[in-house]
Amino acid sequence: MISLRMSQYQHEHSMPTNARLIRLRQAVEDKGLSDMWDMILSIDYQAAQAADLMPETLEQFLDVIELLVRAFSYND
Repeated sequence: MISLRMSQYQHEHSMPTNARLIRLRQAVEDKGLSDMWDMILSIDYQAAQAADLMPETLEQFLDVIELLVRAFSYND
């Protein structure tokens, strides 16, 4: 039996997105791609921070960033 109080409820997608956001941000910093992150966020999404994006748009942004990190990790 699972006990869950309403104050503990989190949308099913909020935790994975936050974990993915944190993981990708760290990967971007490790690869020295922070300027690319900021440029894509400001030019393509007209946002100052990823947290400013709607959930669906955030997922789209993270997909783009994941491809970028993979592209720069190809030879690693």
